[in-house]
Amino acid sequence: MIGIIILIGILVIVVFLVWIAVMIIDEVLTVKRIKNFEKNLKKSIKHCQPSLKEIEILASTKGINQSEIQYVFKEILREIFIGNNMNLEPYKQNLLSYLDQYKREEPFNGIPNEIRTQLEKLREKLNGDAIILEPLTEKIKDLLLINKRKAKRERIISISSLIVGIISLFFAFVMTIIYYR
Repeated sequence: MIGIIILIGILVIVVFLVWIAVMIIDEVLTVKRIKNFEKNLKKSIKHCQPSLKEIEILASTKGINQSEIQYVFKEILREIFIGNNMNLEPYKQNLLSYLDQYKREEPFNGIPNEIRTQLEKLREKLNGDAIILEPLTEKIKDLLLINKRKAKRERIISISSLIVGIISLFFAFVMTIIYYR
């Protein structure tokens, strides 16, 4: 009986460790993909100043979505602003124009579909002028980011609590079996 309980406990721990390993590997691969795209984008900006559509094609080969493209643009701009990448300084206006173009084409990017639909309807009533909605859109994005961080923290707390509970139950079973033996 003790052997079965110990085996179940070990199995639960192994499954949990595999799950954590898969999550970590997935996150590492995502960061690696984004860094690889960033390196390719820097080369292509220096080489041929691609259009936004060409950048999206380049991103699609690396499995990068639009929000990650914007993140890479902002990272490259940050490097230029703080002086870490001065050889891209001549292309700063191109990067800024890419971000502006994204804002014009997809002003509600990163907002859930339920809210996006309502904002699209509101934009139509304003004759297609999304600039008026920009402060509201930015505030919604900020709130979503705060919510996302909070949900991640709560998920970590929940998982930690689950682990502690499983370990406690495991030790309770083992101690009960040892006591009544």
